Amino acid sequence: MVKLVNAVMLERRSWLVRLVLSALSFGVFLSLALFFARQELVRSIESAGHDAVGRLTALDAKVDGALDELRAQLTTTPCTPEFRAQLRRFAYRPDGLNEFMFAPKGAIECSVSTGRFDPSIDLGTPDILPSDAAGSAVWLQLDLKSIGLDGLSGSIVLRDAVAVVVPKEQSEIATETPDWLSLEIMRRDSRGNWWHRSGDRGLYGAVLAATGPNRSGFDGLFRRMVCDASGSYCVAGIADPWRLAASQKAATLLAVVVLLVVSHLAADVLRAWVKRYCSFENRFRRHLSADSIICSYQPVMDLRTGRVTGCEVLARWRDVDGSIVFPDRFIPLVERHGLTLAFTRAIVEKAMNELSQALPDDARLHVAFNVFPVDLSDKRLPDVFRCCQSMSPRFSIIAEIVESAAFVACEARAQIEALRRADVQVYLDDFGAGYSNIQNLASLPIEGVKLDRAFAMAPDDSLMARMLAHAIELIHVSGRVIVVEGVETAGRLASLRALGSAVERVQGYHISRPLPIDDFAVFMASESQRPASLPHAA
Repeated sequence: MVKLVNAVMLERRSWLVRLVLSALSFGVFLSLALFFARQELVRSIESAGHDAVGRLTALDAKVDGALDELRAQLTTTPCTPEFRAQLRRFAYRPDGLNEFMFAPKGAIECSVSTGRFDPSIDLGTPDILPSDAAGSAVWLQLDLKSIGLDGLSGSIVLRDAVAVVVPKEQSEIATETPDWLSLEIMRRDSRGNWWHRSGDRGLYGAVLAATGPNRSGFDGLFRRMVCDASGSYCVAGIADPWRLAASQKAATLLAVVVLLVVSHLAADVLRAWVKRYCSFENRFRRHLSADSIICSYQPVMDLRTGRVTGCEVLARWRDVDGSIVFPDRFIPLVERHGLTLAFTRAIVEKAMNELSQALPDDARLHVAFNVFPVDLSDKRLPDVFRCCQSMSPRFSIIAEIVESAAFVACEARAQIEALRRADVQVYLDDFGAGYSNIQNLASLPIEGVKLDRAFAMAPDDSLMARMLAHAIELIHVSGRVIVVEGVETAGRLASLRALGSAVERVQGYHISRPLPIDDFAVFMASESQRPASLPHAA
């Protein structure tokens, strides 16, 4: 994940990243465009299907109505001139039904156009049998030459010896259907058989086999089945998107160009968002938790006995890729986003839990935690160390504070006194650097002072090295415990021993580097076996 993020954020590969993101964006937008195009194609099939089904059911209603009305008004002997005159009155109506016949039991005896047939013309077995005694028999798509209508074809609907010719064009699919859309209209009879009425033969079977009834499918084509409520008519539809694209080349090309431009713009926006979302600052804020915080423990040695009697708890943070991040990178973020008190609480609770579990019950240890200067004005600060009270006397808690621009002596005094009431000792940290103030050393109710590492790490002949003894003397006069950090060499440790009893504790890489909890427990176990007052091994 982080490697991918780093690749996104590297400027020297920005062209490659932009290309990849553009391709991804194009794929997404193309998928969306195809999805909406599919919806439109399916709607087109459904619309054409519903239109065809609606026209056919309306045609059936018109035919049934005409036959019912004709039967009611035929009052004379069949096939007489008077009878044929009554038929002609219906044939002249502007409803498109112009050929009526008298055809008892399917044998045509006379019609409007031809008159009497002698002998009668037997239509044979109907394609669609009547569903009941009042129903209609239907002969589908007959050549009408035999009844005197040369060059014409249509269906014949018979009810109670009266029949009507339904011209083929009235049951045909609408001529405005686009060439990328193919339809087949099917009619079901009373026996459950399906009959082709119009359109491209074979579509019904193909759609039914591919999708089942009343569903849609896609295999390079879009297929859809539309049926009326009674199930008498079904329209199978197939839309070919590739033929549609070929027929609309200009629109298709324009759509592709628009997609490319939008994808390129989206890639820039996406890259900027990824950089923001996956920046170290945002990763740290999202994933900061007790699980991602790592506590390291740097041993603190009693200079008089040579034994390790305490430790300073230092914070590390585990990034999402497992890499360890040091405080100089994330502490400014903790301060910037107002997370200082919560961060300190998390460190204290995690460290005390680890120490109490890893060290033996008879262990006695000073445990020092760094406190953000800004929290010295927060009355909730003592509550951060409340979890430590149940672990006394195994652990003596020290809060190390740094004088800074945010350091206000009166507020600091109040919080220091509150911490002391909570059995927390307070040390001034990094004394001799930055905002250190001799007046604060003298006036604040603190227990100890930790000298800045710059003193101990300075070369022997430097001004800082020469000032070390004077700083120790100054602090010793104030009656505070002195801790010197930054002890990196055996020579520096020896020089501090030579100063007498003023310096009580030291820490630095010569004693030990900061250790994870398991290594610290091993270190402390080995310390308990080492004779006191011996020089400490590097």
